Amino acid sequence: MKVRAIRLAECGRFREPVALEGLSGGLDIIAESNEFGKSTILKMLRFALTEKHSSKKAEKLKPYDGGAPTIEVDLDMGGQRYRLRKRYLAQSMTELALLDGVERLRGDEAEARLQALLDGPDGGGRFPLLWLAQGDALAPMTWNGTSRTQISAALARDIQDVASGEGLRPFKEKIASKLGLLMTKHAVPRPAGRYDAAIKRAKDASEAAARASERVTLAASQLARLEELRAREAALAEPLRSGALERDVQIARNALEVAREAAGRVAGAREAVAAAEQRLTAAARDLADFERGLATLAALGQRIGDDDRELADLIRQRDAARDAASAAKADLATAERTVAALEDEQVASLARERRDTLANELARLRTARHDATALEAQINGIARIWESRQIDERTVQEAQRAAGEMAVLEAKRAASATRIEIAYAPAAVGSIAIDGAKVNDGACFDTTAPIVLDIEGVGRVTVTPAASEDAATLDARLAAQTSRLRQLLTTAGIENVVAMEDLLRQRRAADSELTRLGAKLAGLAPEGVEALDKRTESVAAELEQIAVDDHNAPRASREIDQRLVEARAHLSQARLAEHDAMAKLSQIDAQVATTEARLAARLEQRTAAEAQLPPIDRRDDQRLALVSTRQTADARLNEATRVLAAWQEKAPDADGLALLAARVTEAEQTLARRGGELKLIGEEAARVEGELAGLRNEDVAAQAEAFDAEARAAGEEVAQLDLEVAALRLIASEIAAEEAATKDRFHGPVIARLAPYVDDVLPGARIAFGNDLAPEALRRGGTEEPLDRLSDGTREQIAVLSRLAFARLLADTGKPVPLILDDALVYSDDARIERMFRALARAATAHQVLVLTCRTKAFEGLDGNRVALTGWAMQ
Repeated sequence: MKVRAIRLAECGRFREPVALEGLSGGLDIIAESNEFGKSTILKMLRFALTEKHSSKKAEKLKPYDGGAPTIEVDLDMGGQRYRLRKRYLAQSMTELALLDGVERLRGDEAEARLQALLDGPDGGGRFPLLWLAQGDALAPMTWNGTSRTQISAALARDIQDVASGEGLRPFKEKIASKLGLLMTKHAVPRPAGRYDAAIKRAKDASEAAARASERVTLAASQLARLEELRAREAALAEPLRSGALERDVQIARNALEVAREAAGRVAGAREAVAAAEQRLTAAARDLADFERGLATLAALGQRIGDDDRELADLIRQRDAARDAASAAKADLATAERTVAALEDEQVASLARERRDTLANELARLRTARHDATALEAQINGIARIWESRQIDERTVQEAQRAAGEMAVLEAKRAASATRIEIAYAPAAVGSIAIDGAKVNDGACFDTTAPIVLDIEGVGRVTVTPAASEDAATLDARLAAQTSRLRQLLTTAGIENVVAMEDLLRQRRAADSELTRLGAKLAGLAPEGVEALDKRTESVAAELEQIAVDDHNAPRASREIDQRLVEARAHLSQARLAEHDAMAKLSQIDAQVATTEARLAARLEQRTAAEAQLPPIDRRDDQRLALVSTRQTADARLNEATRVLAAWQEKAPDADGLALLAARVTEAEQTLARRGGELKLIGEEAARVEGELAGLRNEDVAAQAEAFDAEARAAGEEVAQLDLEVAALRLIASEIAAEEAATKDRFHGPVIARLAPYVDDVLPGARIAFGNDLAPEALRRGGTEEPLDRLSDGTREQIAVLSRLAFARLLADTGKPVPLILDDALVYSDDARIERMFRALARAATAHQVLVLTCRTKAFEGLDGNRVALTGWAMQ
């Protein structure tokens, strides 16, 4: 499976439609700053592939101001390209279409088809383990059911005979249960249960038997002691009775005197030996120096001969290495020409595809420009209609307030006025006048000001209303509101408030239409019609500049890509071979120079050694003379040594004299001490006889025999349990060994695919996996380091490398899945990240690698397809 495009609308921070187009399916890179939305893109991709269109979890995808999240993804699966579109929440839907085909499914049918493609043999399945988001690299690797099933299936296809070990588990648990009854589960197991009780019984019986045996031994030893004391007593008493001790004292004194007399003769003999030794040392040194010179000269001759032969062999090797280097250079040149030719062909193929893309884009832009121009004209027409009609919500509300205020004021005015009603007598009709005007019968009016009624033939009646402070105020306010309302109506060109309200409703309808048309125009030309025109002109100009030879069309880009990958692989091998050949040649050149320098130095040494010796014809005579001198000195030393030895036998050295003096002292002390010892021995013999009598009364022999029988019985029980524990441990160890072998076979395919990536980043190291196929340690330099003891940078590198191995395993077994890294290399230093780039480039030859990063400077050295976010003209 490969992701070829991702498009979003109303998703998180992406309120407006955006798209990632042109994903190569190899190494694709999105390098943007923080808060650009890279993690949002990854989150939306995962959501579209794992959640149905009816999922309520989509509430978390909406922008802050609401919306219906829409996600569209182009996918390569099973050798075909599909387009998946999902809209969540409002008018939710799913559509799965086969591009360049007739298959188009919607709703649950589309969801079922997508499930089959993702989890089927051609889709690679839902495998979030290979989607490494920010922070995931430092978390323990976890597996969901689908991930474990797919990795296990891939491993089973790669190693046909993997054993899961499930059959051994019940037997293993049974053995562990039995062993648990006899041994504890400590780091160092200890006996438990009846095993521990038997050991304790055996120990107690053995200790009791040992104590009884000690009593028997004590009795025997005391008896032997008594015999020894009686013998010593007899031996000590005899010398005293016979006078032997006094004679020993006199003999020691005589020997000391003789030794002191002979000691003076030893000094002269020792001086003679010293002089003879000096003469012998000088003669031996001269002879050794002469023979050493001869040996050195012979060794130099042998080494010079070896160097001559080695130099001749190195020169032959250098000639062969030069031929190999020339051949490697020729192969490298051929590989470089092949890659250059394929790259030119690839450029031509890409140009043709770019021309077709631009042609389609130009057609779409021209259609959009035509529709946008028509919409813009319609919008301008509506706007011109309302330019001269000054009507808005505020004006209508102000007019409504003025009319309402007038009604209130008129009501208050009427309430404060004096009512005058005219009713004539039959003969007096028309006899009342106001301001000279006759008043008809039945007339009725209100007044707030004084009024004069002229009654013909009667007189004048002046009616003055009660004084009210509201009257003048009400009239003034009513006049002001009447003037304001008249001004508003005149400005709007409207006769009354009702007509103004109707006009406002028309304005609202026009604004709504303008909004609808504006949204439609924004969809066609988000940056304006002028920008759309410029884009159209830019695409047309670019299309005109693309020259494609349709009569000699290149091969399909996929075929070229495949050939180019193979050619580049051969080129890499040729470069490596040329580098190795040149390195070998340089190594042999260095060896030749080293050997030549060593040969020259040894020739100089031989010349110097020759100068230290006499001429060859005199060397034998000189050696015979030196040997004779040494033999004479040796004979004289032997004679002096013999004389010295003779006197030393008679006169011991200072230590010997001291020893003789000590013997005199000792003989004297022995004579004095022997009487005291006899007394002590008699007392001890009496004590021992008393203890022997007590042990005979206890019958310690019978007790020892009983305890010994009990200890043997307990020992036999312990021996039986020892055998049982040993058998259980042996079975458990065999099961563990079988599980370890199964684990090695099960991990083998992953480790084999991981090794090249590890060598790229951590040369000489190896990653160890646990039973759950999660990395648990790093082995390097003969040491195994647990994962939690490593630095954050090394741990995140191991997380990425492990996923590269799993992705390669899926690709090799026909289930390729994209590896997506969202700022997964946060703690890597410059050197490591450069080596990681090599691993990512290597992986991209087998499956898609999508890298999202905010470290634009650090990732400049990563070669690959750079992808940028663009607008999405939703259809």
